[in-house]
Amino acid sequence: MKNRFWVLLLLIFGASAFAGLPNPVGQYKMGRSDPAGGTNLFVRENGHFAIVFFGGAIVGEWRQQGSELVLKPFNPAAPFSVHGRYNPNLNKGMRLMFRGYEWGNVLVGEKAGKMRSVLNDDAGCLKSPLVYAAAEKPQKLSFLKLAGKGNKGFYAVAKYYQSDTGRYNDFIVTHYRLTYQDQRYTITDRGLVDNNRPHVEILKSSDEIDKYKEEDLKQIESYVLNETVKVHEALWVNPQYKFHIAEESASEIEYEDQSVISLEDYRFDPKGNAYLRKMPDAEQKPEDYENSNVIYRYEKLSLEANDIPPYQVLKKPLLLMKCK
Repeated sequence: MKNRFWVLLLLIFGASAFAGLPNPVGQYKMGRSDPAGGTNLFVRENGHFAIVFFGGAIVGEWRQQGSELVLKPFNPAAPFSVHGRYNPNLNKGMRLMFRGYEWGNVLVGEKAGKMRSVLNDDAGCLKSPLVYAAAEKPQKLSFLKLAGKGNKGFYAVAKYYQSDTGRYNDFIVTHYRLTYQDQRYTITDRGLVDNNRPHVEILKSSDEIDKYKEEDLKQIESYVLNETVKVHEALWVNPQYKFHIAEESASEIEYEDQSVISLEDYRFDPKGNAYLRKMPDAEQKPEDYENSNVIYRYEKLSLEANDIPPYQVLKKPLLLMKCK
């Protein structure tokens, strides 16, 4: 009975102390104001947050630990994803298309123990899309993300990633930005204090987020998740590497995108391993970037994280990009 009394006492006083803290839900002004609106933090009722700034956003989940607000950003499970298809037009070798975040700090392995950088160190005037054609196709593709530069050159992160090529010979490799760490703040009556920079106070500008702004935040979160976090089961791409979205699996925000296609409008051509529009647009030419008469389906491949084996970095990059 005595133990139960103390437990109840702790629960009551613990809950009272927690209830005495200001509710962190609301809108905060982060950083200095600028003509673009500065940086704003939105702590939402549903347990999610968004840091919105000019040209981008970070989204994730938040939790309260005593007097601390902890922001946990959404990150992809791995820094890479690989999608592949069988291309009957490639008689031998393979093709790699590089998509996403910076490629200057990534090594790719086609042969065991041999790695090459995607781009040259002084790469400039990058072409789009970044496509590399190889004379041979390995059984496995290896990817290594470099973390930084030390006295002896670049050093690697703790893992490298491999994907079986299988029956595929045409690949799209996506590199994600994995730099968002958990952020901790102390909750105050005026707002928040950054635990890493105690002299920085983040003032709360509103205790509520109005319904119109909440709708905007839903769309921002959906966009960020689809573009920078979510690994799609399939990528739908035309011959010029314009990415489309299949209506049948599109999210609400994706459905509003002009690049949405309906698979009902296409028939599968097994000879070309392609989807052909049943009623093609006569005005679209094969070389047009916007051409949607022909669509390829790239399937998501499994990716293994392994310890880094001994490897040698070859001097020649996969792609040499220089301004003329």
